[in-house]
Amino acid sequence: MDPWIGIVLSLIAIILIYYELFVISRWLFNRNRIGFAAFLVFLSPFALALAQARTLLDLLWILLLTPFYSVVITFLLFTSWILRFYCVAFTILLLLEYTLRISHPQIQSASNAFCYDIFWKSNLKQETKTVVRKNKLLRVARGCKQHLTRALDRHWNLLVAAVLLAVLATTIVQANVDVRNPTCQEVQKFVVSDKTDQHRYIENSYTCMDFASDFRNNAVKAGFKCGIVVIFFPDYSSHALDCFNTTDKGIIFIEPQFDQTVVVAKGETYWPTVSTNPLNNSTITGYYIKW
Repeated sequence: MDPWIGIVLSLIAIILIYYELFVISRWLFNRNRIGFAAFLVFLSPFALALAQARTLLDLLWILLLTPFYSVVITFLLFTSWILRFYCVAFTILLLLEYTLRISHPQIQSASNAFCYDIFWKSNLKQETKTVVRKNKLLRVARGCKQHLTRALDRHWNLLVAAVLLAVLATTIVQANVDVRNPTCQEVQKFVVSDKTDQHRYIENSYTCMDFASDFRNNAVKAGFKCGIVVIFFPDYSSHALDCFNTTDKGIIFIEPQFDQTVVVAKGETYWPTVSTNPLNNSTITGYYIKW
């Protein structure tokens, strides 16, 4: 196919995708400003992906992948950071909406609890008329449900904010787990004892990122600081492995699928059998380490 045809089709796809995003954003802006702000916060990591573009082709490729794909990739590379960012941002928005609703009672809540309240009012009213009008137990149940839904309608923001703060606290505690940089000999012993390599690679189910994550988790449990490495290839594919910053030999890269020490450097050729596509060029164009 003519490259220009591919470029034109890509531009058309980009126009359609971002027009729909514009429509969604405008609808949210007119309906719920807080919801619109939350939508922008959710897509904000897309700006980080755009900042990585070095050429016009890179920019076109990133735009074609859409902001949602960029958010997924950013989440995989910066899991702890992105979790904390989302928790803090959404907590602020929830508390802001709660404050606005308390200070301006005329603002209707967008929570599902409001819909539940309407449901119970209509259905339980008909039920009490047609089935058991004088059933005291049913009236008590109706009252409890109405009070519960009204409480949720009024305070659901605080409940969700509390959950987000709990998640934030969990990520901070996990980040401060007592781990240390091992020696080269300790790395070799751990690699031999680790069983991650016994897993079977399953496309779209258990991939290189799963191998790297499980290996890292096992290393942290053993008390060693371990990083996940994502290397990039010329065809925009990537591969995940692990590394240790040893106290005597510096950074050592480990391929968790085969328990082997490997060389990772820009311009070096990685194993073709480990590349996403063995037929593609496996020259490393760059890599990122997430500790």
